[in-house]
Amino acid sequence: MGLLVGCGELSYTGTISGTVTAPAGGDVAGTRVIACYRNERDCETFETLVTQSGPSASYRISGLPRGSFGVYALKDVDNDGRADGDGDFYGVYAPDPRFVTQVTPPAEGVDITMYVLSGVTQPPLEAPPAVRESVSAP
Repeated sequence: MGLLVGCGELSYTGTISGTVTAPAGGDVAGTRVIACYRNERDCETFETLVTQSGPSASYRISGLPRGSFGVYALKDVDNDGRADGDGDFYGVYAPDPRFVTQVTPPAEGVDITMYVLSGVTQPPLEAPPAVRESVSAP
């Protein structure tokens, strides 16, 4: 019986879902929502692409292992292959704006409001290196 429980633990997958909202006048279509699973030095990322147009849309990231995740949203508005500069959109799940909030699947209502990046070359430093690198990857 313990063997069956152990196998169930290995096959666990969870979901994180919520709504992503663009800055005023923006469109969420093409937004990448990324869940970052923290390990010792970096994070393993899982993501989904928002295809619905409009000022906001729902998202769902499935197949997540057990653990805690930071959740980020990014959009390459200027279509230069990178979501890291002026005019691009960035947001992080942080109900308390002083802290990036970790969530544990299953989690619903993980809502993210993006803002327009301005005067920067990368998302804010609270984004883990793997997220910053994935944003800037050509």
